[in-house]
Amino acid sequence: MKLVVLGPFNSGKSTFIRKVCAGGTLHIDKQGTTVALDHGLKTHFGIPVSLFGTPGLERFEVLRKILSRGADGAILILDSANPASHEEARNLFEQIRKYLPEDTPILVCANKQDVENAEKPENLLEQVGIEESKTISVVGISALHNINLDQACGTIVLSVLNRYRQRLSKIHEFGLKGVPTLAEKWNVSENDARQFLQWLSWRQLILADWEEELFMLPRPVREVLDILKYAKDLEK
Repeated sequence: MKLVVLGPFNSGKSTFIRKVCAGGTLHIDKQGTTVALDHGLKTHFGIPVSLFGTPGLERFEVLRKILSRGADGAILILDSANPASHEEARNLFEQIRKYLPEDTPILVCANKQDVENAEKPENLLEQVGIEESKTISVVGISALHNINLDQACGTIVLSVLNRYRQRLSKIHEFGLKGVPTLAEKWNVSENDARQFLQWLSWRQLILADWEEELFMLPRPVREVLDILKYAKDLEK
């Protein structure tokens, strides 16, 4: 899956990606400041995750828009110890909402929780003007000291799969019956069904036999869907 990482200048985006991806990353920077992108790959819950870090400086909005295109979810890194960055954080949040569909999950990471004067995650959300919702969640982290990074990744990966849960569940039930059956179950055209299946295939969320147009879920995806179904059942 594709995740885009945004945040104000010096909020810790590059450090976040480096620590999460254990050094297997690409960075294009100038004197330590990202001027194009950071990119890293990791596996979470057995699912491949591709992270695209964006420049924080205002003049790079075009790059942020390009790198956000097609993202399954977004991670917004905020500096919990720098109130001066709040206005920039609000602007970036508004940009995310413009770039991505309304149902795209957004994880707000309140970074630098190890710093003495750091705001608590909930307080930081209020100060920046972001409200938690079904698609927006928050977690306190320290990218520098690798605190709660695993929790952050787990939260956004689960949120993305929950976004696609209903369609993925139909693939598990009917994917071996072909595109027309899936299109009927999804209540979309066959062309739209093929496009979405291609989208999922690129993200390695499905296994596809394009010659026969048959589809199934990899074991890790099935296991996560079982967890999400169990959690949903508990809410009833």
